[in-house]
Amino acid sequence: MIKVKYFLLGLIILILCFPTIGCKKLSHPINKIEATPAEMNYAHDNSDKIHLQKDILDIDQPEIAEYLSYDSSRETKFLYIAHLKIFKEFGTENEGFVLLYPGENILNFRITKTTGTITGAVDGPFISFDLDLSRNTILRKESISAPHYGAYERPEFAEHSNKVIEITDERMIEIGNYFYELMARFEDIIQNPK
Repeated sequence: MIKVKYFLLGLIILILCFPTIGCKKLSHPINKIEATPAEMNYAHDNSDKIHLQKDILDIDQPEIAEYLSYDSSRETKFLYIAHLKIFKEFGTENEGFVLLYPGENILNFRITKTTGTITGAVDGPFISFDLDLSRNTILRKESISAPHYGAYERPEFAEHSNKVIEITDERMIEIGNYFYELMARFEDIIQNPK
């Protein structure tokens, strides 16, 4: 009986003390990337708003896209794009990315133009292509139409059912070269911070 009393007393003390000694408030984010102040915020000469953390740039250029994030930490360079505005073929509600394979001199572009949603994610016509930057030729291209929204009981998006992004090889080359030059500029900012 005495053991049970001590056990219960210990349990009560533990329960009462746990919130005060076991739950400290974190004063910094768990996944915070350590960077020097010079790396954290860097404004480029042409008034771009660029935030550099290690090898990742978050770029504020609303005339190009609502959100751009460039990652050069791997051999394959990566640019995430949300709400790209400068190419009318994709509208302004879209999401995609660009991969650059420097060793092979190939650029892969992928984007989905938002025309509605079935799952809450970005749904719509999709296009992808690989550009050989050495020869300025398209190596591979893929186009997927928007879903048939009526089949998913989404009549509010029915007018966009089965739409595709129509784009010529010449336009793909133009878009690919634009992103190649943009990524080269971002890479220069990372390699030569001021």
